[in-house]
Amino acid sequence: MEKLMDIYVPSLSRANKIAESHRTVGHLCRVPTLVPRIHVVAPEDQYDDYVASLDPLGVDVLSCPVNGIDKVRHWIGMRAQAMGQSTFCMMDDDLTFARRITPGDWHARQSTAEDIREMIEKVEQLLMQGYAAVGVSAREGNNRLTGDVKENTRMIRVLSFHTKTFLECEHGRVPVMEDFDVLLQLLRKGLPNVVTVNFLQGQRATQETGGCSDYRTLKNHSAAAEKLAELHKGFVSLRIKKNKGDFGVRKEVTIQWKKAFDSAGK
Repeated sequence: MEKLMDIYVPSLSRANKIAESHRTVGHLCRVPTLVPRIHVVAPEDQYDDYVASLDPLGVDVLSCPVNGIDKVRHWIGMRAQAMGQSTFCMMDDDLTFARRITPGDWHARQSTAEDIREMIEKVEQLLMQGYAAVGVSAREGNNRLTGDVKENTRMIRVLSFHTKTFLECEHGRVPVMEDFDVLLQLLRKGLPNVVTVNFLQGQRATQETGGCSDYRTLKNHSAAAEKLAELHKGFVSLRIKKNKGDFGVRKEVTIQWKKAFDSAGK
C-alpha cells in the first residue's frame, strides 16, 4: 500500500511530553513514510509550545479553534473533509503498541516500526472492506479475543472512519464518551465496526496530567454517562466502577454493541 491514511492526534497540555519516544507520536515516527501524515491537534493557546516540541521530528501541528474533545473530534472530521481525505484516523496521545507473537496466541511483544506500518495498513484495508469504523484492540482483554478481527465491539483510543460517514453522525451530544456516542449511532444505522486482534494498543494511565484530565470531572463524566444511556436506551446501562486514584469511583456505562448493530436488522 503506497499511501497511508492521515493520523490525527488530539493533545492538550502535554507539549512537554508529546514527542517522547514511548508515546503515540514517538512510536509512529519510527515509520518514516508516516511522519508527513501525522497531525497533532493542539489548542490555539498551546500551539507554539507543541511546535517547539515536534519541529525536530518534522511532525505537523494544527491549531484547533474549538475546545472540548467532542468538538475537537468533529473539527478533525471537518478538516479531513476539507483536505479531501476519504478516511482518517484519530489516536490518543499516550499510546504504546504491541503485536501478538503468533496469530492465535494472545502473548504479545512490543511493536517494531514494521509492525506499526502493517497495523496502519491493516486498519486501512478493513475500512476499504466496508466497515464504518475500525480500531485496534485494547491490550486489556485482548487475551480473550480469537480470530484475526472482532466485529461490532467496544473501540477505544484508536478510531478510524470514512470521513463522510463520520460527519453524517450527530456530534457534540456528550462532552466525554463522545466516541461511544458516534460508534453507537453508526451501529444503529446498521454500519458495522471492527477491531484488529493481532495488533493491539495500551495506555499508560487513566486521568494522567494533561489530556482529558484537564476537562473531565466526576460530575461531567457522570452526566455524560447518563446522557449516553438516555440517547441509546436499551443498549446502554449504568454501573459504578471503582479504581484507585482521584478518578477511581465513577459512574460508567455498559454497552451492548452487537445488540445495537442487530437492532438495525442488517
